[in-house]
Amino acid sequence: MDLWGKNVTEPMKGTMIRLVLKFILSDRGGSSMSKEESSMIHCLTCSIVDVKNLNFYEDIFEKPYLKATGIFYRYQVLPKC
Repeated sequence: MDLWGKNVTEPMKGTMIRLVLKFILSDRGGSSMSKEESSMIHCLTCSIVDVKNLNFYEDIFEKPYLKATGIFYRYQVLPKC
C-alpha cells in the first residue's frame, strides 16, 4: 500500500464508504445529485481503487456495496402497505 493508502484511504475508509453508499442510495431513491456530489463519489472511489490492492477494494467497498444493493432491491420488491 502506498503513502496515500496508508495515510488517507485506510484511516478514512469507514467515512468514505458511508458517504459513497449514502449518495448511491439517495440517487437510487430518485434524488438528483449535484455535480459536486457526483464528483466527490468519483474521487472517493478513485482513492479506493488507486490503492492498487484488489483485496482492499473488495473488503472496504465491494462487499458493503453489494450488501447495501441487496437490501435496497429486496425492499423495492416488498409489497407496499
